[in-house]
Amino acid sequence: MQKYLFALLFPLALGALGCGSSQSATETATPATKTTRSTGSAADWQNQTPEERAAAQTERLTERLDLTAKQTEQIGAINLRYAQQRGANRGQGGGDRRAALQQMREQIQRQDAEIEAVLTTEQKAEYGKYKEERRAEMRQRMQQRGGQGGGRRGF
Repeated sequence: MQKYLFALLFPLALGALGCGSSQSATETATPATKTTRSTGSAADWQNQTPEERAAAQTERLTERLDLTAKQTEQIGAINLRYAQQRGANRGQGGGDRRAALQQMREQIQRQDAEIEAVLTTEQKAEYGKYKEERRAEMRQRMQQRGGQGGGRRGF
């Protein structure tokens, strides 16, 4: 049961946040940082620092939404703050998993709201499409692994 909850918890966060990618691992340079793009496997993103995850997510959003330099900076700060919060929460084990899942969902909703506040109307529409695509990819990966894929399992 704990394995299923764990398997549900992390892909949910990744799906909403855009952490992980179906692309192969490649190094990409940005003006301030150099990051390694994740292949989407658990081993890849689990070994990344919160800073690396935030930078990769910001890069994906910059490319997908055609962000301005100012928007990229603002969204990068938002992504970093939430990635650091999740990194701090990650080491806390043994607690109520349902409460942890609920807390993560609330964090994701707050992060999405902050990101959307920076976007134009057109970018918000594209961001919504992006999030839906990520959720569909996550469900597909869960089904391929034999998980429930989209079921809420008693939540």
